[in-house]
Amino acid sequence: HSITSGIQLNSGRLNVHSDLETSSLVLENESNLLLQAPLTVTDFMDLRNGNVDASRGSIRGVQAIQKTTPGHVNIYGLGSDFAGELNLHEGSVNIFGTQAIGSGTINVLSSNVLLNVQADDQLANATVRLNNAQLNSQGTAVFQAAAFGGTLDLGDQGSVLTPAQSMRLAGPVVGGDLDLRTTELASHLILSSPGVAYTGRTRIHGGIQLATLSLEEQASLISTSGIELDRATLELHAGATNRNRIGDAIPITMSSSRLEVFGGDERIGHISAVAGRNQVVSTSSQVRIQSLEIDTASTMQFQFDSPQGLRISNWSNTPFLGSHVVTFTDQLRFGKYDQVEGILPLADETMNTGEASSWNTTDHVGVRSAVVSNSVTVESMTMINDIDPANVTINDQAVLTIESGGVILSSSGRLEGPGRITAGGAGPTGTLWFHTEANDSASVLVNISDHPGQDGLFDPVTLGPLDADNRPVSVVFSGGYVELYGANSYSGQTHIFGADVMIRTPSALANSPLAIRGGSLSSEAVPDVQFQLPTVRLTDGTLAGDFLVTEEFWIDSGVQRGNIEGPRITKASDGLAVLYGVQNFTGTLDVQEGMLRLMQPLTEANVVVHTGARLEVNRSVPDKLTLAGGSLVPIFGSGTMEASMQSQLVVTQDSTIGGFWHNDGFLSQGSVQIESGVTLALEGIADSKLTNLDLQNGSKLSLMQNGTTMIEGHLQVGGVAGIEIAESANLIVGNNARLVAQTPDSRLHIDFAQGLAPVKFRNYVAGPGTSLAMLVNGEKIPFVVEGAGSTLEGSGQFQQPVQLLAGGTISPGDQGTDNSIGHLRVAGNLDSQANSTWLIEMRNAVGAPGVDWDAVTVDGQISVSTSPPPTFVFQATEANGIQFDPRQPYRWQFANGNTNHTGTLNANIVTAGFSAATLPFGAAFSVISEPNGLYLVYQVLLGDFSGNGVLDVADIDQLNQQIRSGQMDLAYDLTNDGLVNAADRVDWVRNLGNTYFGDANFDGEFNSSDLVQIFTANTYEQGLATWATGDWNGDGRFTSADLVAAFQDGGFELGPRTALQAVPEPSSLLLWLPLVLCLSKLRLYVCQR
Repeated sequence: HSITSGIQLNSGRLNVHSDLETSSLVLENESNLLLQAPLTVTDFMDLRNGNVDASRGSIRGVQAIQKTTPGHVNIYGLGSDFAGELNLHEGSVNIFGTQAIGSGTINVLSSNVLLNVQADDQLANATVRLNNAQLNSQGTAVFQAAAFGGTLDLGDQGSVLTPAQSMRLAGPVVGGDLDLRTTELASHLILSSPGVAYTGRTRIHGGIQLATLSLEEQASLISTSGIELDRATLELHAGATNRNRIGDAIPITMSSSRLEVFGGDERIGHISAVAGRNQVVSTSSQVRIQSLEIDTASTMQFQFDSPQGLRISNWSNTPFLGSHVVTFTDQLRFGKYDQVEGILPLADETMNTGEASSWNTTDHVGVRSAVVSNSVTVESMTMINDIDPANVTINDQAVLTIESGGVILSSSGRLEGPGRITAGGAGPTGTLWFHTEANDSASVLVNISDHPGQDGLFDPVTLGPLDADNRPVSVVFSGGYVELYGANSYSGQTHIFGADVMIRTPSALANSPLAIRGGSLSSEAVPDVQFQLPTVRLTDGTLAGDFLVTEEFWIDSGVQRGNIEGPRITKASDGLAVLYGVQNFTGTLDVQEGMLRLMQPLTEANVVVHTGARLEVNRSVPDKLTLAGGSLVPIFGSGTMEASMQSQLVVTQDSTIGGFWHNDGFLSQGSVQIESGVTLALEGIADSKLTNLDLQNGSKLSLMQNGTTMIEGHLQVGGVAGIEIAESANLIVGNNARLVAQTPDSRLHIDFAQGLAPVKFRNYVAGPGTSLAMLVNGEKIPFVVEGAGSTLEGSGQFQQPVQLLAGGTISPGDQGTDNSIGHLRVAGNLDSQANSTWLIEMRNAVGAPGVDWDAVTVDGQISVSTSPPPTFVFQATEANGIQFDPRQPYRWQFANGNTNHTGTLNANIVTAGFSAATLPFGAAFSVISEPNGLYLVYQVLLGDFSGNGVLDVADIDQLNQQIRSGQMDLAYDLTNDGLVNAADRVDWVRNLGNTYFGDANFDGEFNSSDLVQIFTANTYEQGLATWATGDWNGDGRFTSADLVAAFQDGGFELGPRTALQAVPEPSSLLLWLPLVLCLSKLRLYVCQR
């Protein structure tokens, strides 16, 4: 079968059961490709996102398969006969299966690639190239396979390997630097091939977990330029024919690390122990070190199963190697050096093991049990275990001075007071070194003090010179477990090197700088006490308890538990550090390098994450967070990442937010501000939610993750900003989200891959002095306002056409501000379709559009639907409504622009603030469309109480009824005197009705036809009557009073009131006079007789 046009899988699945040939294949959006037969691709193949399993088939033809986008791909096999290249440019790739890539080559071409190899047994034959020289950066590979049998090319610049637990490289390793690191799990890399030939440096970096590099069988490090061990172990296992595993001239640097040599005759170059507790272990081997340097900031333990196994070429006979160097065979001892026999422990016979009274300054004392009653100075002290633990008691007023500072504590032994212990030495400072074997425990209950000087005064006297010769003493705890008591007043530093120190009394910890490099310090045994320290540096260890650090807390790696307070916490080195007890911390947390894991919420602290650093949060995002080039991710497996209502994330340099392995990242209540020229990338395999997003000029939000990002609040645009959406990503805008202009030239560019669903906003805001434009893939599109609650509002300018659809509202002015009148401008057409709404606020009835009432100016055409029509809402901004004369007509233009319709619109009109209680009967609002825009028109017909649009007898009857009721409904107050009375009836008849009393048929004149009508109605003094049946004085009856009122009005036979009026002829009046006189005295039926 052949498909010449190519295949693109988008969220689809392709099963191939027979031979298939195609020109190209693209896999994206979680697609699946399953091959049970050969697939030949002649041109190109791009694995963007999804799953590939060709373990039962094969991929042929194509020379290079590309991975070009940030999404993830799972490869369960490319076929055992695949011999091409897999080029990884971006994203994450998981490799499963022993023959996953045949004999092909994996090229990691970018630092944005995570390669995860998870073969069950051995990934054989393949070549992995982590070649990043052209990028001057490092790629990352995680190996979870038991063994990798192919060639690993580290690249000219070298690469980072983070094997999860154990990984064996059984094939050649070439290239530049080999950088082995740990994350949450211990990393163990085993080299077993004679083809290990990389030429860069070997860096082994541990952290909370140990990093181990083992050389086994035929592997040797003979071409590396140097070995750096930092919180790590280097194991050298002799093979049958490989007795020397490290080149003789290769230097080794050790920091809190361990070098183990098992068998063979090893020649090692220069070793430099620079920090922490270090160990060199020799087991059944002969080891010669060319030169050894031990910095005083570290301790060194030499451990061997028999003497004469460890020699240093540049050392001469030395009876005492120093207080910071110990040896171990069956017990800890200080060491000495013999050029013939090598490193040896100080033997019991070379130490003074007598009573304390026999000790002197040059003695190395060995103590099983002793009481120091008088002050004494010795060179060093070793507490020797016999059947019982060794105990030393220093009595009150006695001072034990250790000249070298070296003290070895015995297992379960006690060094106790109430006296003091201090360090000697001729220098300006001294150090006490407390050594304890790793599995032993000891107690220090003595008071540790500064050296008193010649005057013998320990405690500082600030007002006098008596203590001017005091010398500060620092304390080092190396290895084992130590319980610390006493009242310690030393003013130097406290160092913990691989020891676990438990504070037992409130005064046991001196107020001095603290450094932990391996091991732990805990004050949990002293509840309700906060210990104060000026500075703390935690490197690979644990600090637990309640501490106030008054200056700065540096956490390089390790774990902090309990409670920490102070002005500043700094993470300034590589490695993983974990903070548990920072919920009360209110200072600055500065993450400069490495990974910092935050286990508790931070509400008051200022957190800054710099370039290359990573902040991991356990659900709660800090309320005050700045990404200055770093990254923010949820902790693996912790679930959602949430923010509080007050949280604000500010991005000042290009940074990332990542959700991995379906940990969704939620910044659901806070705000994100991306500063000018900065890009924030959302990466990983998760969904994310942003409430408020502020894009400043030149900034960009880049959605690179394989998931969905939702914006729920406002998206503010200051200047020209952008959102970039990768093929595997998706952007959804919530119903309440608003696109808001912040500057006069706000322009949002949204660029997304072809085939993705378009991004739809519902709400838009351009405030005073701002303008808003939105371009999608480079083209301006209309602002579409659709759905219940959607609005386009503000007093600025919208730079493209507006479509106001059903449910959408246009609202000039700022609806969040009281008494806001706005003038909104549209640079294009405005189409107001059926069931849309115009919300116009009004302050004054007289004035100008955009000043006294809201206005919209449209550069193009205004189109208004007529069936069904929009709704127009006009409301007052003032609490007491709009002040205007309701007796007068008004016209308000609220939209300026060419219209598609002329005449009165069949519109739904809602008014608020034009109180119906104060508007006269007959008042009416309408919206009319004229060639130059839209108007709200107010028209009123005074006296039309029935509301039928004309003045007739029904209106005068209704007025008369109100006058009789005495209710004083001011809607009937025609004279505007606050009363409803006969004056209003006169005003209605003469001024509004333009007629005379007596005009019963309301034809505009009072004549005989009116008299005939009322007498014919036969209501004279017969009960209720109306205007038409003779009630002209408004009392509800037809009596002679009505006839008198009518003739007194003087309009009989004068014709219409507006015509030229003349005095009526006497003859016509005399004809009716007898009847009137008769009716005044008799019933109508008597007159008729």
